[in-house]
Amino acid sequence: MTTEKCPFCGIQTEAIDGPVHRYLVSTPGCWRKYGEILAREYEDIRFFKCHDLTLDAYALQHPGVEGYQTINSSNIHLTSLYAYFVMKTDLSELSRIKQSVAKRKKDFFLLEPPHDMKELNIGCLNTNVSPEAYCFNVEAWARFVFLKWEEHHKVAGLHLKKMG
Repeated sequence: MTTEKCPFCGIQTEAIDGPVHRYLVSTPGCWRKYGEILAREYEDIRFFKCHDLTLDAYALQHPGVEGYQTINSSNIHLTSLYAYFVMKTDLSELSRIKQSVAKRKKDFFLLEPPHDMKELNIGCLNTNVSPEAYCFNVEAWARFVFLKWEEHHKVAGLHLKKMG
């Protein structure tokens, strides 16, 4: 089996031909792993509880090519993680936060992604564990990614402040 390493998160997966996201950058194997994780979250509400953290961590760890979609994505997902980790917003509110922040796209600008985010990635998630253990691992991964974006935390805080 030939393997390949995702350029942003560093996960080593089987080298396959397959789809990838239209603007987030990953290998097809990494994208497939993400799809498997999402499928598990969607099929069991106990795993879905931490779904927003999964979305935010993956998007920020695979920031993609420079463009308006990447600018929007990084601002929205970083603000969501800021709300959770700094403002102690409940998980159940993160989707609403993303929707509200997305309405303020005029305030967004390019957030230069961190150079190295490869120590922890979606490979740390195992869906063959209890939902509590799974969500614990998702939170650890999301915290790792969030801390890598520390240079832009102030921007995320300002987005939340403007939401009122």
